[in-house]
Amino acid sequence: MNTNKQFEILKIDTECPACKKAETAARKISVSRIIQRLDACFEKNDLKSADSLLNYWADEARALGDLSGELSMVNEQLGLFRKTQNAEGAAYAVERAL
Repeated sequence: MNTNKQFEILKIDTECPACKKAETAARKISVSRIIQRLDACFEKNDLKSADSLLNYWADEARALGDLSGELSMVNEQLGLFRKTQNAEGAAYAVERAL
């Protein structure tokens, strides 16, 4: 049995579009799942949990280099801050978005 071929199978092919797609997907947050959790917070009128959720995932997206995910979370933060009339939080969210 050729063990070299076994290891070749386990390598990620950097030229393979499917491998690149999988690698990219692994570095993104699941915005749709987070929005579902956010909606559940809003249904309970639990704005503190909504704020914590958005802060956590905005930071996580930034750490992963997921710019679109971070921007989505910041956008949701802006909506939350508008709803709670939190001008300081909104100013920070705008700065982060820019």
